[in-house]
Amino acid sequence: ACDIPDINQEFLEQMFSFTKSSDIVVPLTGQGKYEPLFAFYNKKIIPVIENLLDEGQRRLSLLFSRCLTRYVWMNDKSWYFNLNTLDDLKKYEHRAARKMEMHNLTGLC
Repeated sequence: ACDIPDINQEFLEQMFSFTKSSDIVVPLTGQGKYEPLFAFYNKKIIPVIENLLDEGQRRLSLLFSRCLTRYVWMNDKSWYFNLNTLDDLKKYEHRAARKMEMHNLTGLC
């Protein structure tokens, strides 16, 4: 997803491990929220996608009930940041600056 600036490699590998047994693997971020653009989709579901488009539907989430979907809970969300607004971007930049500052301080010891 283009609005998630940091990706956790271990979580990505965990999600990928379910791709052989699922048509879609999508992360859950909490309280029923998921990231449909940060997911794996098997290309064999293209006909299902085409059917949705023919019906005038554009929501990726509509695929979930029509395909074998595996939801993967994000247990550790410390790396996760979703940038949907300018305010989100400012918070992310502030957090990144603090991390860099902490990294520089620990490097001096």
